[in-house]
Amino acid sequence: SGAAAGGGLLPCYRAVRMSMAGEIQKYATEDCAFEAQAVGAFVRSILSGDRQPVLKSAPPPTGAEQEGRGHHVRILVGSTLLDEVFVRPAKPYVAVKFYAPWCGFCKKVEPAWNALGDLLAVDHAGDVLVAEFDGDANEVPPVADEAFPQVVVNGFPSIQLFFKRKNGSQAAVPYDGD
Repeated sequence: SGAAAGGGLLPCYRAVRMSMAGEIQKYATEDCAFEAQAVGAFVRSILSGDRQPVLKSAPPPTGAEQEGRGHHVRILVGSTLLDEVFVRPAKPYVAVKFYAPWCGFCKKVEPAWNALGDLLAVDHAGDVLVAEFDGDANEVPPVADEAFPQVVVNGFPSIQLFFKRKNGSQAAVPYDGD
């Protein structure tokens, strides 16, 4: 078995698949079998689509953790991002701040983002969900469904508004301002 670290097992080896567009997918093994037959089966499972990529994701916060933060900004993680933004959003509009805890500008934006979450929770309670995504603890999952736009984060902080258009297609609008 893999070496214990952080409460979980690390794979003995990984495969990394890169597309021409720069998308990176990582695959892990369940065991450390390093014989030619086992490695071949591992690679075939990736190429056939039977093995899913591994996504770095913090654990989803509990309801108490969400509510105990003192402001109305929802925490999104790698494993819940697509579901909460595209598949089953709680509100018609989802504004997401992608940040890193070490980012100085992200720290400057945080009080205003929290105030926005509190303001919209009162003034537009049924319309806008204000959320944040720690890009250091989580990876943005690739979007496989063509009905949904790709989530592209090129730096921190990155703010995007996600919503469904009148024709039913999804849209992502990045904030491009001061």
